[in-house]
Amino acid sequence: MILSQAVLEHGDDLESTYAAMHLWLRAGGVMSHGIDFKSHNLSNKWNGIWTCPDWKWKLIRGNRPFFLINRAPHSTHLALLRRYGFKVICDLTVKRESEVRRCDLAAPFKTMDKNDLTISSSYIMSVNK
Repeated sequence: MILSQAVLEHGDDLESTYAAMHLWLRAGGVMSHGIDFKSHNLSNKWNGIWTCPDWKWKLIRGNRPFFLINRAPHSTHLALLRRYGFKVICDLTVKRESEVRRCDLAAPFKTMDKNDLTISSSYIMSVNK
């Protein structure tokens, strides 16, 4: 079993993270993750981090090896779980009204799933197939 609480919103290399978790768990192994998608006080809007253009985000981050938040939305986590052979058995989301408009999103987030704009946190349980 792998458990995390408010961890996966921080790692930069989610692809490698989910790949490693797939290797660590045997078939039938369970994962439980609580993920916070809010701006962590980097914006005056709870989901304002998705409006920050890449050039500005690079300035905010600097050369830190670890940063406060990775900006990956809920749908990214679900896609990675499926890509690495996990079956989602529970996906409980907490939704809030979006404080940003789709037209204000930075380029990498313009095509983001419409639900991602309203999901402020989620609890995802999955099993390794």
